[in-house]
Amino acid sequence: MAVKTPEPGLSIRVHGLHPLQSQEGRADLSRAAYVVLGVTTEGYKEILSITVGANESSKFWLGMLNDLKKFASDFKAVYNAPNEKAGLEALSDVREKWGKKYPYAVSNWEDVSPFFQFPDAVRRIMYTTNIIEGLNRQYRKVTKTKSVFPSDSSLEKMLYLASLNVAKKWTQRYRNWDQVLNQLTVLYGERLTQYL
Repeated sequence: MAVKTPEPGLSIRVHGLHPLQSQEGRADLSRAAYVVLGVTTEGYKEILSITVGANESSKFWLGMLNDLKKFASDFKAVYNAPNEKAGLEALSDVREKWGKKYPYAVSNWEDVSPFFQFPDAVRRIMYTTNIIEGLNRQYRKVTKTKSVFPSDSSLEKMLYLASLNVAKKWTQRYRNWDQVLNQLTVLYGERLTQYL
């Protein structure tokens, strides 16, 4: 699928994983489809690209994702904090619990602190996973009935057609989009307004 050039604004990049299957019907866990999502300047969701490429092993991802699920629920206190000071305090609590297992994730406040330059309404769009979870649910519906994807191209075509159907239902703008856009305009001024 051709990659769209995202409009300036708030862009969300996430990966959806969909294994290919060999001609014999076995899962080919060395390949996966990666989906990139974005938000238009009008506040609508948009699929920017679907790319099939190499994949890590399923055991690696299973272990990693199970641990990250426990870690992510604790880390919510950091990005849900009302300001940078409260976020730093919440990070200290997370560091105490998870610092040995994920030392990099809890050591670099410089990577997290820029997040707090954005108002709460903007941050909510940045950290929500609802959009990709809903999209992945729709992709699973169409891929589970197909027993074999003989090529990367066949999977891309299937996901592209499913994407067209999903995008038709994306008729609502993000909540408080006008407020978010105003806040982004204050932060980015001319870089953003030239595209509005």
